[in-house]
Amino acid sequence: MTDKQVSKTNGTPAPALPDDRKAAVAYGLEQFQVMAHSRDNAIAENHQLRADISGYKIALEAMQTQLANADSRVAELTIVRDQAVAKRAAVEAALESMLAIGRAFRIANVPLVEPEPDPEEQ
Repeated sequence: MTDKQVSKTNGTPAPALPDDRKAAVAYGLEQFQVMAHSRDNAIAENHQLRADISGYKIALEAMQTQLANADSRVAELTIVRDQAVAKRAAVEAALESMLAIGRAFRIANVPLVEPEPDPEEQ
């Protein structure tokens, strides 16, 4: 056993540290406090960033829902447009058929109602 170990086991106080060791311990404690402060700031920043991410996820889901609704509406209106175009094509085909029948039976293609004369021409 060394002299220092004997003094510790006998209950006598250990000798005082030299000034350079005291300075090293003080510097170590100071650096630990700086590091602990930096760690606490990083943890707080991490929590804030996680909260921000959660908010952004909620906003993203809301926008995705709006986009899905818009896509659904566009698809619905595309169907309505296609139906209107089909109806117009059917009407045009019917009119063309009537004109063809008129030509086949040599019916004159004239308006049934004559337009009113223009008052300026009189």
